[in-house]
Amino acid sequence: MLQCQRQLLARSSFTLNHGLLQVQSTICMHNMPVEPTAKMLGLYTVYMCHHIKPDLVDTYLSGICHQLEPYFPDVWQIRRACLVHHTLDGCKHLWGTPMMQKQALTIADLSMVCDTYSHNCTYNNLLFCTQLCVSFFTSCIWAS
Repeated sequence: MLQCQRQLLARSSFTLNHGLLQVQSTICMHNMPVEPTAKMLGLYTVYMCHHIKPDLVDTYLSGICHQLEPYFPDVWQIRRACLVHHTLDGCKHLWGTPMMQKQALTIADLSMVCDTYSHNCTYNNLLFCTQLCVSFFTSCIWAS
């Protein structure tokens, strides 16, 4: 394992960030080649999806590839490989969090807001109600 770490550090004269240290330890622990491959990035994607949200793994991989680029110029091409892409999509499907959507505003909601602010008729309250109603009805016109 020490020889693997020396080989990785010999290629890099920069300070390793947390992501690269994690990649380095994963490579050494599993006796993987130092040169990045699509298989290695795919396996690392699955490994990371067990620990953090799959949506974050995409950004995480991009950061790692950005730091590896000076030493492995084809790392972005490997990152865009079908294997890595489909692995990440599969992980998002298996472990992704569902999208949370808010309930759309209704005319009853607008009426309630306007009634609430009608008792305290300050300039700011009237302006807020006006902006809310105008934007609501403008979006209704654009939608149709």
